[in-house]
Amino acid sequence: MRLQILALSLAGLLASAGAAAAQDSNGYPNQVTIPGDSGNNHQSYPGPRIPERRYRYLMRLETLRERVIRWKAQDGGQLSAEHAANLQRQLDKLNRIYGTG
Repeated sequence: MRLQILALSLAGLLASAGAAAAQDSNGYPNQVTIPGDSGNNHQSYPGPRIPERRYRYLMRLETLRERVIRWKAQDGGQLSAEHAANLQRQLDKLNRIYGTG
């Protein structure tokens, strides 16, 4: 039960983070086009970015989510106790490193 809640939490976090990653805090897209000197010459610059630390955390969460999917397939649809314990240790370590748990 605890692992199912973990998997659902990861999925929800990643879904909301994906939407947030596409926009900055004002709700505008991260890529902005600025007209150059002439009317048909445009220059692009990257808009505000997700803070680097948050990005690394989300990428590591995604890695754990992919590992859950792979292990579930290996274990016949249900995580083995060993894989569940390993996943929990990794998640706890990740939360300690990034100060979210």
